[in-house]
Amino acid sequence: MLGFEIELHFTSGPRLGNVIKVPNGKMISIGRSRKNDICILQDEMVSRSHGQIRYKDRRFWLTDLGSINGTFIRQKGVQRALTKEAPVQLELRDEVEMGNSIFVVELAHPSPLDGSEATTPQEKMAGGDGSSHDQFGQEQYSP
Repeated sequence: MLGFEIELHFTSGPRLGNVIKVPNGKMISIGRSRKNDICILQDEMVSRSHGQIRYKDRRFWLTDLGSINGTFIRQKGVQRALTKEAPVQLELRDEVEMGNSIFVVELAHPSPLDGSEATTPQEKMAGGDGSSHDQFGQEQYSP
């Protein structure tokens, strides 16, 4: 089944180089705690429960959950801080800053595979077994 999905491409911070797929229909938590779907464990400027991405009304929304150091988003060249608990619609090529970590929002390209094989970089890294940790020992979201 093909669906609209985005990827988060980390360009700065301890997850530099990581690409994480965010499927539609899911709420994804982001923070320093291992309980989050996307754990940024080694960034002390990221709160334990920093933010979330959710899919609603055919759009992806980013919310700051009251983090201490805030969440910043650069859309079309303009940077602004997110207001606590006020969702902001994500657009392609937005840059999101949480602590020392920055990720860019990109469109996920559908895989030509039939779904029975590993399709994301994380699944390939984990051998396709749905393992919940990447090579850095940080938890990964796996649908």
